[in-house]
Amino acid sequence: MMQAVSLIAVLMVLLGNSDQVVGRKKNRNLPLTVEKYPNCKYYKKGHVGVCDLATNTQVKTLALKKGGDSCPQTKNITESCNSMKCKYRFAGWGSCNKADNTRVKLFKLRAGQPETCPTEKRKFRQCKTPSKKNVDCRYKKGPWSECDSLTQVKTRSLTLKKGDRSECQNVKMVMKKCLPTNKFGSKSNGLPISEATLNDSTESVFSLRLPEPPSQPQVMESDVTDTSVKMTWQPGPRAQQDKLLGYIIEYFSITGQKHVWVTASKEITQNSYTVQNLQPGTSYMFQVRAENEIGISQASPPSDTIRTHNKVYSAPSRPTHLRLRPSSNSVVVDWAPPPASDLVDGYILSYGKGIPDTHSTVVDKHQMSYTMHQLEPNTEYVVKLVGFNKIGVGQPLYDAVKTLKTWSRNSVLTPPVGLQGSAQSESSIVVAWSDVNQKAGVQLPDNYLYKVRYSHKQDEYQYMNTSHTSVQIHGLQPFTDYEVSVRVMDGREYSTWSMSSLVRTHASAPTTPPTDLTVLSDRPDSIAINWQPPTRANGVITGYAVLYTTNKTRDNDEWTAMQVGGEDLSTRLNSVKPEQTYYFKVQARNRKGYGPFSNIVAFTTSAAAPGTAPADVTVTAGDDKGDTALISWQPPIIPNGIITGYLIYYSTDDTKPEREWVLEGMVGHTLSTTIADLTPCTKYFFKMQARNKEGYGPLSRSTMIRTSGTGDVICSPETRDVDNKLPPVGLKARKITAESALLTWKDTHKKGTKDKDVVYIARYKSVKPSLDAHFKNLTVHDPFVVIMGLEANTEYEMSVMSIRYGVSSPWSMTLAVKTKEAVPGGPPEDVTMTAVSDNNHGTVIVTWQPPAKTNGLITGYLVFYTATEDAETGDWVMEEVGGDRLSVVIKDLTPDTRYYVKVQAQNRKGFGQMSKVVVYTVSDAACTEPGCSRPTNPCRNSPCPRGTTCVTMETDDARYVCVCSDGKMRTDCTMGDGLL
Repeated sequence: MMQAVSLIAVLMVLLGNSDQVVGRKKNRNLPLTVEKYPNCKYYKKGHVGVCDLATNTQVKTLALKKGGDSCPQTKNITESCNSMKCKYRFAGWGSCNKADNTRVKLFKLRAGQPETCPTEKRKFRQCKTPSKKNVDCRYKKGPWSECDSLTQVKTRSLTLKKGDRSECQNVKMVMKKCLPTNKFGSKSNGLPISEATLNDSTESVFSLRLPEPPSQPQVMESDVTDTSVKMTWQPGPRAQQDKLLGYIIEYFSITGQKHVWVTASKEITQNSYTVQNLQPGTSYMFQVRAENEIGISQASPPSDTIRTHNKVYSAPSRPTHLRLRPSSNSVVVDWAPPPASDLVDGYILSYGKGIPDTHSTVVDKHQMSYTMHQLEPNTEYVVKLVGFNKIGVGQPLYDAVKTLKTWSRNSVLTPPVGLQGSAQSESSIVVAWSDVNQKAGVQLPDNYLYKVRYSHKQDEYQYMNTSHTSVQIHGLQPFTDYEVSVRVMDGREYSTWSMSSLVRTHASAPTTPPTDLTVLSDRPDSIAINWQPPTRANGVITGYAVLYTTNKTRDNDEWTAMQVGGEDLSTRLNSVKPEQTYYFKVQARNRKGYGPFSNIVAFTTSAAAPGTAPADVTVTAGDDKGDTALISWQPPIIPNGIITGYLIYYSTDDTKPEREWVLEGMVGHTLSTTIADLTPCTKYFFKMQARNKEGYGPLSRSTMIRTSGTGDVICSPETRDVDNKLPPVGLKARKITAESALLTWKDTHKKGTKDKDVVYIARYKSVKPSLDAHFKNLTVHDPFVVIMGLEANTEYEMSVMSIRYGVSSPWSMTLAVKTKEAVPGGPPEDVTMTAVSDNNHGTVIVTWQPPAKTNGLITGYLVFYTATEDAETGDWVMEEVGGDRLSVVIKDLTPDTRYYVKVQAQNRKGFGQMSKVVVYTVSDAACTEPGCSRPTNPCRNSPCPRGTTCVTMETDDARYVCVCSDGKMRTDCTMGDGLL
């Protein structure tokens, strides 16, 4: 044991003093041999020598980086060749080969030894070509070919198995890179380059690139024989720069067993070549490759399929699939040609009674049918068919046929039996039957027909004739039962009608709307809608869509829809607004779709009591005395009419019913008052209620105050020294709509229990200078409030304060809230019509101003005009104008005619209200003499802007005023003499 330990120690010492260090197996990148120089540092990268293939090592020379004079300037490291990786750089893409839809990605050696690293690597990728949609092409895969030693590529063909031959290629070629074995026995990922190219001129050779493929080979029909094909092609677009050495011709047999590209010839220097030694009657495809010093290009697009001529050795064999179709005096003969390898120049058809050689005729090789005429009824004929070519006549094909008997009837016609029908669509059915009058081998006469009758319920029958034992009936109504029967006609004789068959057509979407749409109101806040089913439901009604709106000019998708079951014929709309007009229409549906809408029915709800309590109720204790309270409020948000008065309830106990509270009444226009004779230092609770001519609205929420003390009365300590210095925090706006917003906040004083002595006042105002600049207040007991009655598309400032035991906190931080857009809140204003000039009496300009409440960006205007006072909306002429314009020119109006004009604004949310109708009379062109009711032009031009004209305009009271005809403005100009 001691001897073994001593031996290991000696070996370690020897290894430590050695000049070489053997690398560990776990790290193959460690050097095999290193020259050791203590206290000398060298660069890690240096010159790498040539790999010694015998030892698989190479020497790497490193330069001195840091050290004394005793350090050599260089140091050698012996490394394994495997530690030097092969690195490549991208050298470019080749062109797309349309034959196999691939292109080559080329890489050149950047780092590594040429002895162990291929100087070039290639990767094949699919070309990015757009795929044909809706084209299903399926192919049968052939076997892979042997690896081409010239291109290191193997191929296989794909033969069309399923698909439209006009859209799909008959044959496709797929190429795949070979993985040859390199010198070290492993697979190489790149195509090898011959050692002859690895010399000093390698860089100059690589300055070239692979040549572009030639064009598709073209073959003339005259250049095809039974064993050869001559083709021509054009060089690639870079033929001169590619320095071509020649072309390689390849062909491939489609009908052969192995679909392999065969090299026909190499080093072809011309742009044409004749491929010899081909098989007769065989289909081929051809392709061409170009070659230069770098290598061989991708293949050209393959040629069209070329079939060599058949070599005629003998007469053709028998035709196939002979078929004979007899009548009483003729026979139709059909056949198919001999096998494809047989060359046929034509056919000889012979026939006769008992023997086939009585009559004969020659038929063209492309004709596969012939009719034999003037035959005798009920007679057997023998038919012979034979093909021929330049060698001679082929083998004949025989068959026999018997013509049909002529029709003769000795009994009464029997009606058809087995009548059956089925629906083909929503408007057609098919009916078939059997005829016992027909006998095998007998041809019916031309006047032997069938009369078909059909009807729906009690309607009159409709008739049609046919010579077949089935018929298709069109033009029927959907989802309708039809009774069908048939009888036989032989000239003027008829059979009785057959048994009837009941057939129902398929369903379709309803073609008529629901009927009898009525709207009634049996409750103040609810509307009942009733209707009847459509007259043509075309199927089982599965439901109804009831649409309603308050603006019938909106599109259908902007109406509110209610879905009702198919068995229901009524529904109800709740929570309607008083004195509001609603528009309704109904649409039916079945499993095939929706039908048309019914006519629109309008209904205006009646007046009602106020829908909400007075808003912004604020109560404060009087400062001078302890027995008064100041109370103010705003009208209800939903007044439902004119407010005629208010009721104020107050009490010291909010648990008592309202009938025990003190009551004071106020007139409708009053919005504040003072309540006197209260007890100092006492809690009071206030509520309010509004009324109109229909009754009283709901009570407001209770608002609490504590009256102050007086000089003689001092409030108890519990009511003083209240700490309320912190305002509410976390102010947020949620559920923002065009007219409301939910405002929430947090109270830093609350600890989770409700404090009855704390109220909140939320205030808000619009930042628009055009609106009311004063704050509006809302008093609530909970840390949230829904603010109603806001303007659409308007920014507001909102804040909150708390009142705790009569002590107010500071206002919270201001929150900016912008409401959402809505349809324009009013019609366009100041609509006027003005003549453009006195010389053009049929042209006027219509001007207007935007609505007072645009509720968003105006995107356009619709200008309607008509010469009929009571015309329907759909009969008015419409002009569409962009939202940035406030005028439109209307031409070609009729002189001396009164026109009616109205304008409607539109934004992203929809259409607003229609403006009032403006009446304007177009002047008569002949009205220029004195005494005519319209002056020629008595207005002065000077006050109008440059580019406009001061013209006259007729008012509703038959007066004339002067206005400036400006595209965007209407300014009164100075009147001249003679105006009425």
